[in-house]
Amino acid sequence: MTNHVVAGPPMPKRGEERFFDRRQADDAFAWALAGGIAIQGDFEGGEEGGRALRVLGQLSVLTDWGKHHGLPARHIRTSRHGFLPHFHVRRRLAQQLAGRARVASGRGSSGQGGA
Repeated sequence: MTNHVVAGPPMPKRGEERFFDRRQADDAFAWALAGGIAIQGDFEGGEEGGRALRVLGQLSVLTDWGKHHGLPARHIRTSRHGFLPHFHVRRRLAQQLAGRARVASGRGSSGQGGA
C-alpha cells in the first residue's frame, strides 16, 4: 500500500480567512473550496481607486462573511465558468483587508487607510 502525501495549505475552519496574493490563485481557490474565505489581490495597492480584492468562498460561507462586513448577498458574483462565488471589494473595506494582510504577513502597517 502506498502512502500519499497531499501538499498545500492546511484545511481551514469554516469561514477562516486567509490572504493570497494575485499569483496564488490556485491556493486561494483550494482554500475557498475547503470551506475557508480566501482574500486575494494586490495588498500593496490598497489605496483609493486601487484594484479590487476578490473574496472567495462557498456560497453559504461567503454569505455569512458578507453579512458580517455589511455586504448584501445580492453583491455576490458567480460565473458560469466554474469560478467560485466571490465578492469584489473596493475602497474602505479593501483598504482594511489590505492592512490586515500586511500585518499578517509581517510587513506592518503604513498607518494609512483603514477605519
